[in-house]
Amino acid sequence: MNGVGYGRKNKNFKKEKKWTQKQLADKIGIKESGISQYEKNLRLPSLEVLKKLCYVFDISADYFLDISVDNKLDKLTNGLTGSQLEAVSILADEFYKANLKASD
Repeated sequence: MNGVGYGRKNKNFKKEKKWTQKQLADKIGIKESGISQYEKNLRLPSLEVLKKLCYVFDISADYFLDISVDNKLDKLTNGLTGSQLEAVSILADEFYKANLKASD
């Protein structure tokens, strides 16, 4: 796992939502200092906190933790903002639907 990627992603998603560390901490029920430590890569969140972060940011744990680094799509989308990831997801969904129609 790439902790540097995790801290950067946490910071990027928080910034995309226009949340402060305090606001994010309140949303997931931890202290603000915890968010700071995650963003500085001083520690990793517990499984419970990771699930809450994924929920509030609407992303997968695999993406958040760089588990699928061999996946080309993950490499291409690494570092994108939440709205950019949403746009990529919409495009992928449209391609998928078009392929389904073409195969009928």
